[in-house]
Amino acid sequence: MEQSQICPAREQSWLARLTQACKLALMQKQYIYAAGIIGGLAAIFIVGWVFLKQDDAPQASGPDQNATAPTATDSTQDDLFPDFSLASLNGNTVTRDDLKGQVTLVRFMATTCSICAIENPTLNKLNADDSLDVRFVDINIAEPRDLVQDYVNEVGIKHDVLLDTDGAVTIQNGVLGTPTSYVLRADASVCRRHSGLYREADLLAEFESCG
Repeated sequence: MEQSQICPAREQSWLARLTQACKLALMQKQYIYAAGIIGGLAAIFIVGWVFLKQDDAPQASGPDQNATAPTATDSTQDDLFPDFSLASLNGNTVTRDDLKGQVTLVRFMATTCSICAIENPTLNKLNADDSLDVRFVDINIAEPRDLVQDYVNEVGIKHDVLLDTDGAVTIQNGVLGTPTSYVLRADASVCRRHSGLYREADLLAEFESCG
């Protein structure tokens, strides 16, 4: 073979080098060596094809304003909401008994919760509606007070935000993700537990049925 028919090694790709080696092995009747090269190339192409198929598969995305968030739990209960005593951002201590007297929405939330961020404008709107005899309470899960305060100021939350600094109340209620919300009757019994996005129409219907 003339030298002009072969590219210098430094200018050849790894695939070209393997192909050239396979050709030389066949010319020299080194069939086992050639078969090994062909098998290796086949394995490389198969692995590459698998990765390309994975890249083409639909990818999960975070929730947005137009998305329908899945509901992990939506159940009716009659037990009293477990007793608790938590400090609020304004410095007051709030207990379960303080929630008695009116329908209350208790939402377990976090500043990093994207669905909570979608809910916030709805809760702010309903909280400002004087025709609703409903109290709104957020329970933040184990985040620093300053971080929570900055978040509340940024998104304009006006209702009580309680600090579950050690996560004990969260664990007590079996909360596994945010947002998890409870609609309480006036006697602080649980009327509804809901995990995931709470839409305005659904909240209004719950308030009416639990009042």
